[in-house]
Amino acid sequence: MPEAALSNKSAKELAYLHDLYVATDWSERFAELVDKNIKLPDDGQFLYVEAGTGNHVIELRGKLDEKVEVFGTESDAERLNIAQAKSKAVNAPIHFQNSYPHKLNFPDAAFGTVICDASFLATTRLLAVWQELFRVVDRKGNVAFVLPTAGSFGEFFSIYWEALYALEMTEMAAEIENLINNLPTISDVEDVAANAGFKKIEVNTSTELFEFETGDRFLRSPLISDFLFPTWTGFVPEAKQVKLMRTIEKVINDSNEGHNFLLTVKMTLVTATKN
Repeated sequence: MPEAALSNKSAKELAYLHDLYVATDWSERFAELVDKNIKLPDDGQFLYVEAGTGNHVIELRGKLDEKVEVFGTESDAERLNIAQAKSKAVNAPIHFQNSYPHKLNFPDAAFGTVICDASFLATTRLLAVWQELFRVVDRKGNVAFVLPTAGSFGEFFSIYWEALYALEMTEMAAEIENLINNLPTISDVEDVAANAGFKKIEVNTSTELFEFETGDRFLRSPLISDFLFPTWTGFVPEAKQVKLMRTIEKVINDSNEGHNFLLTVKMTLVTATKN
């Protein structure tokens, strides 16, 4: 059993792991999708919601004209501390704020352009976040919103179901069905944006593959063990989690027969305007 899957890490430790392993692979791929499909503002105020440990917003700060005032929010205080330290170290002036994406501490219609990284946000919060973005963007403003959508993680969910079956824990299979159904479809995200009031809604999707040499490498990956597994395994009693992880590792190794285990993520960018 990989120790990482059951480790109890502090918020500070998780923030550093996010910076080392999530921001440099997972978040970079979302950032590339944004960069390919948005036009940066020439003036006014620019907001980056859920800026993580700051890599992308700092990079964008370097591309923007000096007269553009840049703001960044992050709901995790420890990640925010890292982002602030980075921006100060490279002299990238950004106004950072610790706030939740569905409850931003800004006045109405304050920003011309808003980017939101929703890749780790609960899907139940999506409408509330879109409504808050609608509130803070100005009447001619535009929004870019990134998140994983339906079709993501399918390889793992299949393995997960097989592991539960092998352990005679099939009464929990409905929870896997919920995990699959909770991933929004393209139509879902379009509807949410429209219900929040946005117009000219466009969607771009990139299929990304994450590779792991073995089941052990998969379960030890900080992206998996510390950031995705808490959601995926929250319904499993703690006393059964060690056996479950061992079984998942075995199923991965047996099913891939020496080949890398591939995890597919449908990375989706939704862009929209207020008018």
